[in-house]
Amino acid sequence: IIVLENGIAHVDLPCSGLKSLWVGTLLLLVATWLERRQIGMRWLLVGAANLGFLIYANIMRVLVLVLVTYVLRQRDLAEVLHLPLGVLGFVGACGLTWLLLQRVPKSQPKSLELGVEDYTSPTPSAINLTPHFPQQLIALLLAVALLGGLPQLHQVQKAAAAIAPIQLPGQIAPDRLPLTPAEQRFFSSYPDAVPQKLRFTSGNLSGSMLLVSGNSWQAFHSPELCYAGNGLRVDQMKSEQLTATMPVRWLSLEKGQLSAVYWFQSGQQVTDDFLSRLWSEMKHPNQTWVMVSVLFDRPQQPNSQQVQTFAKTIRETIAHQLTSTKG
Repeated sequence: IIVLENGIAHVDLPCSGLKSLWVGTLLLLVATWLERRQIGMRWLLVGAANLGFLIYANIMRVLVLVLVTYVLRQRDLAEVLHLPLGVLGFVGACGLTWLLLQRVPKSQPKSLELGVEDYTSPTPSAINLTPHFPQQLIALLLAVALLGGLPQLHQVQKAAAAIAPIQLPGQIAPDRLPLTPAEQRFFSSYPDAVPQKLRFTSGNLSGSMLLVSGNSWQAFHSPELCYAGNGLRVDQMKSEQLTATMPVRWLSLEKGQLSAVYWFQSGQQVTDDFLSRLWSEMKHPNQTWVMVSVLFDRPQQPNSQQVQTFAKTIRETIAHQLTSTKG
């Protein structure tokens, strides 16, 4: 998420450059094999430079697209530039890597070390036409293939657990709200996710709330994008600590006229960092998580006793229900 003065830009997974890092590394390994380059310190420096080139190219591509879309307000032009910029950046990074690879010395096949007496009568079986393939390169290829296949293996092996809707206590007085067409289209792609949109009133607090329960990180999204998609301007977004064990993401909207808060929760574990949520799924693939996104009708402060009590009530309710379901 890139917060700008006049909006926010969301860099999703396809635009993050992770695929280009994997493909670029694979191409470097293939080029190393075909050109019979030695695996050593020079090669490792070239590999590090390759990753740097790919990351820099992707950063520049995203920067150009954000400037064209949000500063120049030329969304159609950004759509046209999206693919060419990606291809040019990737090709340029790989080209620079190939030039650096030429400085890595070649490995000499043992077949070239024949003596004069051995060279007089070569047989076809004695001639090695395949490039020298070091064992280190085989290990690197297997490691890259394994890392690239982990997400697919993870999705295949993961068994979806039964997920029940979250039942909030009566003092919050929640009323169900219908999902917007955009929300319905998004969640229809993830049938295992359980979205709930509610209208709440708790003391002097009122507003709307979106709860999404699921055991796949893909069913979650960035709530600030929903606010922007509904026409709300995001002024500021920062991490806050409502309690000692409850980090949340606090947002100011519409020039300070509205406030919002969200977090991700699994049992007693709470985080406002999407990467922490993703890493947790790698360690515990069948764990159920709940995304809580609250939009208040009026501006609030994270240090407000009412806000902290309200958020703590929701957290404890979710923790209790997730624990009961697991048991």
